[in-house]
Amino acid sequence: MDLTNLKQNQAKLVSYMENTGYSKSYIHSVKVEINRILSYEKDNPWKSYLDIYRDYESALPSKQSLICKATLIGMIEHFDMAGLYPNGRRRHSLWERNIYSQLHSEFKILVDYYENSMLKTSKKTLQGNMSALSNFLYALQEMGCKCLIEVSENHILQFFTDDNKKAPCKSAGYKNVILKTLKQCALYSDECMRIASFLPPMHNRRKNIQYITNDEVVMLRACADNGLITLRDKAILFLLLYTGIRACDIAGLSFSSLDWSYDRIHIVQQKTTVPVELPLSPLVGNAIYDYITEERPDKNDKHIFLSKRTPHLPLTAGGIISLINIVMDRAQIRQNPEDRKGSHVFRHRAATSMLEKGVSIPVISHVLGHTTPDSLDTYLHADFAHLKECSIGIDEYPVNEEVFAL
Repeated sequence: MDLTNLKQNQAKLVSYMENTGYSKSYIHSVKVEINRILSYEKDNPWKSYLDIYRDYESALPSKQSLICKATLIGMIEHFDMAGLYPNGRRRHSLWERNIYSQLHSEFKILVDYYENSMLKTSKKTLQGNMSALSNFLYALQEMGCKCLIEVSENHILQFFTDDNKKAPCKSAGYKNVILKTLKQCALYSDECMRIASFLPPMHNRRKNIQYITNDEVVMLRACADNGLITLRDKAILFLLLYTGIRACDIAGLSFSSLDWSYDRIHIVQQKTTVPVELPLSPLVGNAIYDYITEERPDKNDKHIFLSKRTPHLPLTAGGIISLINIVMDRAQIRQNPEDRKGSHVFRHRAATSMLEKGVSIPVISHVLGHTTPDSLDTYLHADFAHLKECSIGIDEYPVNEEVFAL
């Protein structure tokens, strides 16, 4: 294991961490670990940074200590092997975590082919489809299939149905994703279309949406107005609550996205790459302005929303989802384990609110950034105000009083 690069450039890593605001204690830990690695290099038969980590597995007392050590050694590995400085997010790569890394060579090639043929697709959609395809192929691999030609109809049915081989255990949406990926890979191998022909017919099953209620909105507003959350989290909450834009698009908001003169928000959706213009209401605008002027770290970054911890990097969609879960806890709503949280429930709230106010479906689709009108169907099921108008009275049908006493 050659550590020459680490010896020569360790000072650059320490200097970078000092200039970007990392704590003195963490920088000290990095220095100690680098010195340990370099000091014991000759006395240990290390072949990789994974071997360095394994030395700790029997010595450290707790799982949390091992996690911290893996993060530390992984960060040094990224710097030494790839010249990557820490950014507060990058996870260590001491060992592979994903299903793709466990696939046989032909299955890996198929996933790679799909990725290369879909480069114009949005990153989030591409990653989701590749993950679905990898899991599908890994399941077939676990059944004994080492290549595409060995996949039979029984393997496919076993994957998509429960142990009784009757009821489907996967969603129709998941099946459709697999179908699309296999069709896209048809030029790679005729076996893809053969396997696609085995996919069973499946019907979409609608889930009941645990939509945001009016009472919950009141509690969320009270939480924000009473200072129980930060100005940043308040601004993000109001963006979700009153615009319904996705968490990934909030994370991507830059100063150029806001037109203060005409009270407009301009974004290009990360999921669909479709540009959308939304009104910037005083409530939302004031919340964003308060965050920018009173709380946002003084850092030259085009992104509006930054993390609280140094080096104050832009928030990610995952970070926004996490903070919204914290906001719900502070507001004392959705406290049961099965309750639905996250950011997407606010899109349902925005859609149903507009429906209740009589806003036309094409306008709602445009505001939410949908590319097809059918995308709004899931929200229509929660439009109780108009669904009640479709109900039929039972006055003309005799019903025993006992029925209403149940």
